[in-house]
Amino acid sequence: MKTAGEVVKFLNENKGVTVYELSQSFGLSKAALRKRLISLGYTENSMGEWKYNGKPEEEPKDEIVSGKRMKRKRTNETKDIDGNWEYKESPDLYAALLALPIGSKLVSKAFKTDEEIAERFKQFCKTAGVQIGKMHSLALYEFIEKYEPIVQKMIEEGKKK
Repeated sequence: MKTAGEVVKFLNENKGVTVYELSQSFGLSKAALRKRLISLGYTENSMGEWKYNGKPEEEPKDEIVSGKRMKRKRTNETKDIDGNWEYKESPDLYAALLALPIGSKLVSKAFKTDEEIAERFKQFCKTAGVQIGKMHSLALYEFIEKYEPIVQKMIEEGKKK
């Protein structure tokens, strides 16, 4: 049992075995296998069943997840010269998370937001199986990528007047 498809099938058929135990049996850290499955687009529901959250024909069943290192085949995105990601089709959440620029230093920031929005965000992160901090980074990154050029253009047009 080495591939994502085999692991998911095993976990779904053997409810007494957790993904953490299976990960350690492969000689990996406790959470490595879970992280690998999530990075491939799999999620675990509240009953402990794993499923793929994409198009069935794109399911990465043959990706090897039990080795010391997992090598991902990136099929739905290409990297342009500027280092920005361009998607050939609609991006999936997990590909976007993997494409986040990796900084050398993490910072902690406190902020206030609407309670309903915060709760929805928390529930979304839990459902997606992604850490809230990583999802905050993605949300802020995509916000800046979308609105920074617009604000820059407004500033430049204001200087011309």
